[in-house]
Amino acid sequence: MFQRTSVKIALAVVACAALLVGVWIVLPLFRQNPAPAVPSTEMDEIEIRVGYPDPKPEFEGILSDSMNWAALGTVRSDPEFRQAFEGRFGVDATVDTKAGCLYTLKDGSPSMDSTLSDAFYQASFRDILKEESLPGDLAEMVKPLFSDFGEDRSDADAVAAAVNAFYGLLSNYSDPTAFHGDAFVSREAFYTLVYRSEHSSLPSDEAAIEAFRQKTGIDDSFTAVLSAIAGEGYLSPENGSFSLKSAKGDISRAEAVYLLVRHFLEDAYQNTDTSDLNYSDVRNAGDLSTKIGFKIRYDDGTVVEKERWQAYTVDYMCQNPSAGVPEEIYRALAVAKAYNLISGDKSDWSQAMTRKDAVLLLMNTLKAAATGEPVEEWFHWNSEVSTESTDVGTETEPVSSEEPTTDEGTEPPTEPVTEPQSEEETTGEDLPYGEAVAVDQYYYLAYNVKARTAPYANADYVSIVSAGTRVHAVEFYPALDWYKVIASSTEFFVARANVSTVPPEPPTTAQTEEPTEPPTEQQTEPPTEEPTETEEPTETEEPTETEEPTETEEPTETEEPTETEEPVTDPDSSDEPPLSE
Repeated sequence: MFQRTSVKIALAVVACAALLVGVWIVLPLFRQNPAPAVPSTEMDEIEIRVGYPDPKPEFEGILSDSMNWAALGTVRSDPEFRQAFEGRFGVDATVDTKAGCLYTLKDGSPSMDSTLSDAFYQASFRDILKEESLPGDLAEMVKPLFSDFGEDRSDADAVAAAVNAFYGLLSNYSDPTAFHGDAFVSREAFYTLVYRSEHSSLPSDEAAIEAFRQKTGIDDSFTAVLSAIAGEGYLSPENGSFSLKSAKGDISRAEAVYLLVRHFLEDAYQNTDTSDLNYSDVRNAGDLSTKIGFKIRYDDGTVVEKERWQAYTVDYMCQNPSAGVPEEIYRALAVAKAYNLISGDKSDWSQAMTRKDAVLLLMNTLKAAATGEPVEEWFHWNSEVSTESTDVGTETEPVSSEEPTTDEGTEPPTEPVTEPQSEEETTGEDLPYGEAVAVDQYYYLAYNVKARTAPYANADYVSIVSAGTRVHAVEFYPALDWYKVIASSTEFFVARANVSTVPPEPPTTAQTEEPTEPPTEQQTEPPTEEPTETEEPTETEEPTETEEPTETEEPTETEEPTETEEPVTDPDSSDEPPLSE
């Protein structure tokens, strides 16, 4: 009995020892090859940047945030202007009753509580808008109202200012009183303009208003209106994209077109063939949000949306117009082209919407919705909707197209940045960052960098890759100046400013491998001569005196530090610092 017990104990000890040995052997493998991190869906609130003229204009006065919500026929402000405006459109008005195209509902019944949308359903109203003398007449009417209305005001200014003054679509400036048609429109003001074109009273669903207030943090004179219409825009209140911060920011023309088309021309949005129809400056980027990492698509088809992903997408596309727009916005712009809502061949979709253009674009959309037809050129002030291109100011410039000197040369590929193409040529399968050019080059990482899953500074990353790591560049994105690289069988993206043709110089001692000459040229500038010395370093070359080793980094004994090394702290928000001289 005792002998059997001893054997069992011995076997148990051996089994435990084997288990411990196995754990000791396997555990380091897990440490060296950690499982990929699950990307976070949290993203901080951002200020959405849109394009502006350079320099950005400034305007005198204070923009009021109050509006008069009352039935159109009961408004008593600016009586002389209102009487002249009504008379010009053939209204038979008395103190208590008014009749005519301005006071008729869509179904043809008279009403003192009509709207601008109702007016466009009246043929007589549309006929008067055709008259060549109308802009001049309206300009004379609004001169006493606005200090900024001189002789140099255009027909478009006159029409927009007069229609806005009569219907109260946008609040005006005071001290001095002005229309300022070239000033920019916030999202909350534009959404209110759209709502105001169909309603003369505020929403009254207190429960919905309170829920919207809690969700977005918006608690001002716009809260009630926004609670009823914010959900129709591209920025969703549900995920934080439409918030107090984004509501106060200026709306882009692309967002404005999207809201108008989805609100007034939904059938056209669903049914218009967009295969060969759009403005020349619009490119279909397909599912842009997923491609730049703001939505995550797993192998099983599951899609996880990050917080505020629409806000980040709008910011990205307005700062990188050559990347294109998401499919949803592309379709809305195609409808705008089909109905001639913005005349001409360009939409300037990334630019901030002005007050004048907001009113005129709304009128064009209402006319198209009422008739089901494109806005004709006889709607002559339509041609004055601004479509001149202005600088965005932050888009990456195309890089040099010279031939690289060697396989490890620093020059980008020869193909230029592609121009916007038709949807047939740029389907949703295309990359949204401009043409991806195949390359076959080898570089070293100049810094500890985050291994990004997309060529964009805010994309997810799965690990920190150490400075000095040799990477194989297989694709280049000229529009963004990023590479797709491979290191240790792992693909990731890195900014061109973070790679070098030579490994970074050790801080105090030579590396265990062959010493190399320090970099003498920046990645962002093409070389002026054959870089033979930097590509073929010799053992006798010494670092230049201008290169000072950093004091904060300890020398390493091998070329590639381990994963546990502290990453370099990036100096700016993009976390991708450029190489220093």
